[in-house]
Amino acid sequence: MTIHEKSTTNLLEWRSLDDQGQPWFEGQFSLAPLALLENSDDEIGQRLLRILKTAQLINPRFLGKPNAIVAETTLEFPRNWGLGTSSTLIYMVAKWANVDPFVLQFQTLGGSAYDIACAGATAPLLYEKRKGEPILCTIDFDPPFKKNLGFVYLGKKQNSREAIDYYRNQAGDKQRQIAQITELTKALAEAKDLPTFEQALKEHETIIADNLKLEKVQDLYFSDYWGVVKSLGAWGGDFVLVTSDVDADFTRAYFADKGFEVFLTYEEMIYAELKT
Repeated sequence: MTIHEKSTTNLLEWRSLDDQGQPWFEGQFSLAPLALLENSDDEIGQRLLRILKTAQLINPRFLGKPNAIVAETTLEFPRNWGLGTSSTLIYMVAKWANVDPFVLQFQTLGGSAYDIACAGATAPLLYEKRKGEPILCTIDFDPPFKKNLGFVYLGKKQNSREAIDYYRNQAGDKQRQIAQITELTKALAEAKDLPTFEQALKEHETIIADNLKLEKVQDLYFSDYWGVVKSLGAWGGDFVLVTSDVDADFTRAYFADKGFEVFLTYEEMIYAELKT
């Protein structure tokens, strides 16, 4: 996100570009008071206005001067991939407004805010929300089997807020489930070989599937797959993590035959080194 001032007054011009450099949202806001102008995209503009107003409530000096500002955001991946566009936006606005990004997240989109931790991360991390407070620590995660890991885009965009509401409405002993997931997370982070990692993935997927009363994505779409398929984020949408003990091209061909063309290796996803 880039921010710069113009010579006019009392105007915030916002422009959002996709990964091809094409605008997908353009809006204008008055600054005193902060309001969306009528010639702007209303639905997206209203969501952005809510974020900006909340940041202003936390820090009243934010956008408090009637100057003119141009804000421009640029995506580094396709919008429909679901890799954290909303959380990254909130993180950047928070830094711009000089407010705590976790507080801004909790007061706007809600949820655990783990994606806010990821938006500002410079290394792998573990995250939990304890008594309403975010707790995170960086870890050394560079598994020797990383060439056996990949990510497949399902193309089934999920609404994170709806997924959170759905989870909260499920019955069950959530404290026990949290304890189980915590132990499995440690096992995943410390795994030294692929079979150990895969076993933890399977157990993790089973616990979540049983709790949400939803079928596993591997059973739904990839029942004949030789590795493990693990849901990520909102269940059943966006990307899944896959393991494979054969080469990446063979694995990519399997998912392409199933109609899932977007396959990223671990290096491509984590280090953003996409093949062209």
